[in-house]
Amino acid sequence: MIRLAGMRPIMISFTTARKIVFRHLPRRKTSCLELVKAEGRFLSRDVMAPTDAPAFDRAVMDGFAVRSRDTADAPVVLRVVGFVPAGRVFGRRIGAGESAAIATGAVMPPGADAVIKKEDAQVLSDGRLRVVRRVCRGKDVYPRGRDYRKGTLLLRRATLLNPSRIALLGSLGYGCVEVFAPARVALLTTGDEVVPAGRCARRGQVYDATTPMIFSSLSRMGALCEHLGHAPDRVALLDKKVRQGLKHDILIVTGGVSAGAKDYVPRMLAKNGVTRLFHKVLIRPGKPLWFGRRGRQLVFGLPGNPIASLVTFMLFVKPVIEYLQGGEGKSSFLQGVLLKDVYNESERLSFLPARLRRQNRGTGLMPLTFHGSADIYHVAGADCFFAAPAHARLKKKTHVSFFKI
Repeated sequence: MIRLAGMRPIMISFTTARKIVFRHLPRRKTSCLELVKAEGRFLSRDVMAPTDAPAFDRAVMDGFAVRSRDTADAPVVLRVVGFVPAGRVFGRRIGAGESAAIATGAVMPPGADAVIKKEDAQVLSDGRLRVVRRVCRGKDVYPRGRDYRKGTLLLRRATLLNPSRIALLGSLGYGCVEVFAPARVALLTTGDEVVPAGRCARRGQVYDATTPMIFSSLSRMGALCEHLGHAPDRVALLDKKVRQGLKHDILIVTGGVSAGAKDYVPRMLAKNGVTRLFHKVLIRPGKPLWFGRRGRQLVFGLPGNPIASLVTFMLFVKPVIEYLQGGEGKSSFLQGVLLKDVYNESERLSFLPARLRRQNRGTGLMPLTFHGSADIYHVAGADCFFAAPAHARLKKKTHVSFFKI
């Protein structure tokens, strides 16, 4: 927070605000999670191979396990001394002039070093096997350790678990896995003018668009979110909700952080021991953003207007949650090209809505009509927001940074 003697805190830049947030991140937590529930989580430790894979030489198709040298003078006739099913170990060694029927995936019996496909052999009436074609050592055998050797690093810490990686862990015998724990987030909306869904909005009131927007985003990220409900501009009720929210890793409060007579949120946070780290950022929309910390708990006060709340959530809260859950938490900005001229009249760095258009070379952005931080209608048609510097005249084909929503 920047403060001059006898003056209110000065608004800080977007870059400075982000640095302050990431400078105050708490240590990440870990938990053991059932493997079947681990998709979308990040590993909290490296995974090393406990054995070779495969752990034995195995047949890759149905046929007959033989000693390759016994087929050198094919056609030859071999004795069939048994059958090797998948999942079983053959009880004897294959000797000279012998073979064994074998199933796909079965352990190769000792002494055998090749598999003859059924189509390349003939079982005679007396049960012996007539081999008509010579086979080479290793034919149709998947050798032990071909995939990896014991001690190989298979998955690194902070790897995102997708279905294929979960399958790999399952093949190693994992029933549960150590992952970074999901962030525990409390969400509180405020303001007399905001009406929860299901109630009748009087003249001058608006329905709560922010809660479903933020809650759905948190759910998509895999965070454990508790909605604390809606708190009208009543000091006692707001104080109770704030205390409840500070039991979580992150408390998100929407509204009540501007400069109005009833913007009580900063006062209630200070009363409950939250240290303000900054208040107000030189961006549009989202200027009233408030950020503080109490011990391990982080608190974000988002602006009340829905689009300002969305932009500040994506720029500041989302990266923090991604970090706490094992991701890098770095900027998710991408690069694209404007498909028409844009003039940012604001004296602040602005984030403006656009629709993505795939181009032959890269990604195109078609800027949309935007009437400010309460303009839900036009933003509903957007795929992303792009950054426009203060007072910038951006020509068509200008390269810009953007983030998806």
